[in-house]
Amino acid sequence: MDIFRSLDHATMLFLDPARRDEHGSRTYGIGDCTPNVLSIKDELLQKANIVMLKLSPMLDWRKAVSDLGAHQVSEVHIVSVDGECKELLIVLQREVDEMTIFCVNDDSVFTVHPSSLTFHLSPLTSHLSPLTSHHLLVPNASVMKAGCFAELSERFGVEQIAANSHLFVSAEPVTNFPGRQFRIEDVTTMGKRELKQALSGLKQANIAVRNFPLSVAELRRRLKLSEGGSKYIFATTLANGEKVLIICQRLQAYSSSSTSI
Repeated sequence: MDIFRSLDHATMLFLDPARRDEHGSRTYGIGDCTPNVLSIKDELLQKANIVMLKLSPMLDWRKAVSDLGAHQVSEVHIVSVDGECKELLIVLQREVDEMTIFCVNDDSVFTVHPSSLTFHLSPLTSHLSPLTSHHLLVPNASVMKAGCFAELSERFGVEQIAANSHLFVSAEPVTNFPGRQFRIEDVTTMGKRELKQALSGLKQANIAVRNFPLSVAELRRRLKLSEGGSKYIFATTLANGEKVLIICQRLQAYSSSSTSI
């Protein structure tokens, strides 16, 4: 901090506050890190035109922006690698007209402005049968962290399966969608007869759960499927409350570089 205070002026300052307290325990909150940026923010902005902060990916970016002052946050960068959120970067400036969120996932970047996050989604109300003629779209980790679901629906013309599923459907594959895409082959309820028919001959599958009462491990044991293979099963809850399994095949031509489910 002495070096920082001796500066006359800089174009940009980059801070990576230590995320451990004096006892060595891990911390996440901005005010709990060292240095406490909240207490020196104004001084930092006097010393530089731009201040970039590297923060814990565990933080809620909305809470971080609120703590720092939305009127001085120009950019939020949510960075993910291989399907896992790794960093949260926040850019501060003295005067900000509009904030931009950058969802960076491997080699793809999806940008959004907070003003576009204010409208509401109408969850898909279709019954099971129409889903089989659709493609399933799964946002990448950075978009999931940002919560840009309304923007996805508006920008790409896709429908959300249910309010808390964070899964989308489209009649056709979507170019440049920030996430993975799948062709839906079947949709089944959790009824024994329906499951037996839908999973006939299937020995392994990649399983994920979204807004579903069972964990991946619990569902895998119940379905008696080993991990891997070319099939993907997304267990979720539809807008009408029905618990279903969506059985898919991944579309490699439209997928991102992330490989985790």
